[in-house]
Formats: sequence, C-alpha cells, structure tokens
Amino acid sequence: RAQQEQEKQLLLQQQERQRQQQEEKQRQLMEEEVQRQQQQQALLQQQQEQKQLQQQQEQEKQRQQQEQARQQLMQKEEEMRKLQQQEEQQLQRQQELEQQQQVMKQQQ
Repeated sequence: RAQQEQEKQLLLQQQERQRQQQEEKQRQLMEEEVQRQQQQQALLQQQQEQKQLQQQQEQEKQRQQQEQARQQLMQKEEEMRKLQQQEEQQLQRQQELEQQQQVMKQQQ
C-alpha cells in the first residue's frame, strides 16, 4: 500500500513537472511573440522617420529651387532695366546730336 502511495506521489510530481514545463514553454513563446512585435514596430517607426526625412529634404530642395528661380528672375529684370536705360540714354544723345546739327545748319 505504501508502494502504491509512493507511485501515486511520483506520478503527481511528474505531472506537476510537465505542467510547469508546459507553462514555461508558453511563457517563452509569448515573450518571443512580444519581442517580434516590438521589432516590427521599431522597424516601421524607422521607415516612417526615414520617409519624413526624405520629404523634408525634398521640400528643402524645392524651396531652394524656387529661391534660385526667383533670384534669376530678379537678375533678368535688372538686366532688362539696365538695357532700357541704355537705350533711352542713346536715344537722348542722338536727339541732342540732331538738334546740334539743326542749329549748325541754321547758322550756316
């Protein structure tokens, strides 16, 4: 009878050990899953940040291009203004010359 009791005890211990092993396995699996999800999350975040950075760089590039275009336009306008001024000065000189010639003709 004592032997039966002992065997029963052994069986119970064995079952308890198996239950604990099962729980441990379960816990490990859950931990791994959690880690996997965290890594996934971190990767996604990294990708998002990279995307944002690229967008910012793109915007900055566009801003610089617009600024450059604006500068070029201003330069062109300045050049045109100078040209027009020169033309007007030449016209004025020509008129003055013609007037002088007229005066000289009259004097003759």
